[in-house]
Amino acid sequence: MDQQFEGDRRRSAVWPYRWADAPWLIATGAAYAVLAKTQLTFYSTNGLVTVFWPGAGLALAALLAGGRKYAPALYLGVVAGQLWVGKSLGEAALLAVGSTLEALLGAWLLSRNSDFNASLRSTRDFLRLIYLAAALSPAVCAVIGVGTLLGWQRIAAADLGTAAAQWWMGDALGMVLVAPLILIWRQPPRLQSLRSAEAAALLGVSFLLGQVIFLDWFHEAFGPLRLGYWMFLMIFWVAVRLGRHAVTLVLLMATLQSLLGSALGIGLLGREAPEMQMVNFWAYTLILSTVGLTLATLLEESQAATAQLRASEDRLRLAKNAGGLAVYDHDVLAGKLKWDERARDLFGLGPDDPVSYAAFIGGVHADDRAATQAAVDRAYDAAGTGDFAAEYRVVNRADGSVRHVAANGRVFFRDGRAERAIGVMRDVSERKRLELELQARRSELEALTRQEVAAQTAAALAHELNQPLIAVSAYSEAALRMIGDGLPSTDKLERALHGAVQQTQRAGRTLHQLLNVLRKGDVVFEPVDLRQTIHQALESTAESGHGDIRTLVELESELPPLLANSLQLEKVLSNLLGNAAEAMRGAGVVDATIVVAARALPGTKLVQVSVQDSGPGVDSATARRVFEPFFTTKPNGLGLGLAISRALIEAHGGQLWLDAASGAGASFHFTLPVAP
Repeated sequence: MDQQFEGDRRRSAVWPYRWADAPWLIATGAAYAVLAKTQLTFYSTNGLVTVFWPGAGLALAALLAGGRKYAPALYLGVVAGQLWVGKSLGEAALLAVGSTLEALLGAWLLSRNSDFNASLRSTRDFLRLIYLAAALSPAVCAVIGVGTLLGWQRIAAADLGTAAAQWWMGDALGMVLVAPLILIWRQPPRLQSLRSAEAAALLGVSFLLGQVIFLDWFHEAFGPLRLGYWMFLMIFWVAVRLGRHAVTLVLLMATLQSLLGSALGIGLLGREAPEMQMVNFWAYTLILSTVGLTLATLLEESQAATAQLRASEDRLRLAKNAGGLAVYDHDVLAGKLKWDERARDLFGLGPDDPVSYAAFIGGVHADDRAATQAAVDRAYDAAGTGDFAAEYRVVNRADGSVRHVAANGRVFFRDGRAERAIGVMRDVSERKRLELELQARRSELEALTRQEVAAQTAAALAHELNQPLIAVSAYSEAALRMIGDGLPSTDKLERALHGAVQQTQRAGRTLHQLLNVLRKGDVVFEPVDLRQTIHQALESTAESGHGDIRTLVELESELPPLLANSLQLEKVLSNLLGNAAEAMRGAGVVDATIVVAARALPGTKLVQVSVQDSGPGVDSATARRVFEPFFTTKPNGLGLGLAISRALIEAHGGQLWLDAASGAGASFHFTLPVAP
C-alpha cells in the first residue's frame, strides 16, 4: 500500500490534473478570452493596446489560488482572445507567451515569500501584490507584446514607447483591481442581519453615486456637484463599515460604470478627449483601488488585533480569577503604580484612593517591612536578574485584618536603569492557616511520639538497670553492716565492694548499649555538600515552627565535601538549630539570630561547623551535664537530643562540644572528616 501511495504521489507531481479541475480550467480560459475581446473591441483606441487589461488580474489570481496547473488554460485563453479580435495564429501564440510568463513571474515573486497569504488578509500582502507583481511582471508582457506587434507591422517603431507604457499600465491596473477581487471573494464574508441591511444600503448608494458621476444621471439636478471625489468618500465609508469584500464590490461597480460612460462618451470620464479618456480612467481607478483596499485591509487588521487583544485580556482575567491573582504595574520612570481591583482589596484601598509605593510598603506588616524592602531592592538592582519573589503580611487599611500575601514579579531594565515592573500578588492566608494547623498536628504527634519513646526508654532502663542496681544496693548494705559491726574481714569487705563495682559497670554498659540501639543500622557514608545539607536543615527547622528566627550562614569559600551520612548530619544540625531557637524564644530575645559557620581546620583533614545563637547562653553547671542522657532544661524535653547528636558525630569520626566561654549566646561546634 505504501508503494502504491508513493507511486500515486509521483504521478500527481508529474500530472497534477483531475477531472474535477476541468470545469474550472475551461471557465478560466474562456473568461480570459471574453475579457480580451471586450477590452480590445470597446476600450482600445487602436484595437491593439488598452490601459485596462483585467485578464492580467484574472491570470495572477488563478495561479495564486490554483497553482501552475492553470498556466496552460490561461495560455489557450489568451490565444483564443487574440484570434477572436483578428490576430493570426503565430501572432496570438507569441502574445500568449508574454501574458502567461507575466502571470507566472508575478505569482513566483509573491509566493517565494513563505509568509505571503494569497487571501490578502494583511496590508503587507496587498502592498506586495502592488509593488512586486503589478509593478514588475507586466514589463515582461509589455516587451514581448509590443515586440510581436512590431514584428507583424501592426505598430510603427515610433509608437513603441507609447504602446509599451500603455501595455504595462493596462496589466498593472488589472492586477491591482481584479486579482484582489477574486482572491478576497474566494472566502465570502459572514454577514449579520443588521450588517446585511447596512451593506445593501451602502452598496445601493454607491451604485446611485456611480450612475450620477459616470453615467450622467440627474445631470441637471446635480450640475457641478457630480465630481469624482465623492466616490472616494463612499469608498472610505464602505471600508470603515463593511470591510474588504464590500470595497471590492464598490470598486467593481465604479469600474464598470466608468467604462460604460467612456464607451458612451458621457459622465466624468466619457466627455474627455479620446486620447486622454482611458489614461484618466487608469489613474482614477488605480488610485481609488489602492487607497480603498489599503484602508479596508488596515481596518480589518486593526479589528483582528483588537479582537485578539480582547480575547487575551479575557483569558488573563479568567486566569486571574481562577488563581486569585492581583496584578500590579509599576512605571518606574514616570513614578506611577497601577493596581487592579483585587490588589486594592488586599490593601483595603477604594477605587478612587491613590496608589503609590509608599502606600504599598506602608501596608506591609511592620515585622515584614524590612525583609520586603530588601527583596524589592534586590529586584530593582540592575546587577541582578530583576526577579522579585517575597511573602509578607499585609494589614488591610479598611478593616485592620492581616493577610498573608505571596508576590512574584519581574523588573525590566533599559540602559542599566529600572524601567518597568509588573507582577502578581496572591492571598495565601488560607494556605498559611492550613500550614499552621498541620504544624500543630505534627508537633502534637511528635510530642506523643516523644512521650512514647520516653515511656519505652524508661521501661527499658528500669528493666535493664533493676538487677544491677539491686545488686549494688545489696553489696553496699553488706559492706556497711560489716563496717558497723566492727572491723570486718578484709576479704569479705573486698568482695562486697568488688561486687558493687561490677554491677555499677554493668549498669553503665547497659546504658551505652541503649544508645547504640538508637543509632544501630547500616549507615552509608558518602561525599556530602555541607551547604546543601545546611539549607535542608534550615528548611526543616522553619517547618518545625522556627521560621521567624533570622539565620545567617557564613561558610568558608571552596569548602570540600564531607564524608558523612547526609540524613544523620541533617538531624544533628536540625537538633542544634531547634535548641538554639527554643532557648532564645524562651528567654524572650527580641533580635533572635542564629549564625551557622563552617571552616576547614588548617593542617588537618577536618571541617569545623559552628552553631551560635544570640540567647542568654549556658551556665557552667548546665554546660557540664548538657550531653548527659536524660538531662534537660526543657519542661517537656527528654534529654536525649544532644546525647544522640554527639554519638552520631563520634560515629562519623568527629567530635561535638559546647563552647560556654564564647561570649553572648551558646556555641556548639563539631568536626567531620573531609571526603577523600
